Amino acid sequence: MMPRLTGVVSAGLKPLKKFKNYETVPTYKILLPPILKDSVPDTGGKTKVAVCLQQMNVMMACWKNNEFNERKCSEEIKAFSECMEKSNIEARTLQEAERLGQADSVAGKPTSRIINKLLKRYPQPPTTIKVKM
Repeated sequence: MMPRLTGVVSAGLKPLKKFKNYETVPTYKILLPPILKDSVPDTGGKTKVAVCLQQMNVMMACWKNNEFNERKCSEEIKAFSECMEKSNIEARTLQEAERLGQADSVAGKPTSRIINKLLKRYPQPPTTIKVKM
């Protein structure tokens, strides 16, 4: 029987992959210091929620089916206008309550004024990390 030489011959072709865990680790370049600002921009309490979408879709479908005849779609137009009036009243009352300082949140989120008050009460400590430019 002949000895197998393939392992011995091919061992010299592969580079030695020992001690990979001792390679140098690249350093992280800090572009900005990792701290928060002491304020957030004022959003004005505006929510980007679309209102009365279903009523508007029903009204436009009615217009399309009736060749844009408003007389045949008067009920849908009335429902849409009532929904818009109701949402405008709600927005005004929420805005008034926020102006008076009674509203703590808009749509479940704290307003930017409340966040700014908290950030002024608990300011960020100064950083010891030097930024290299």
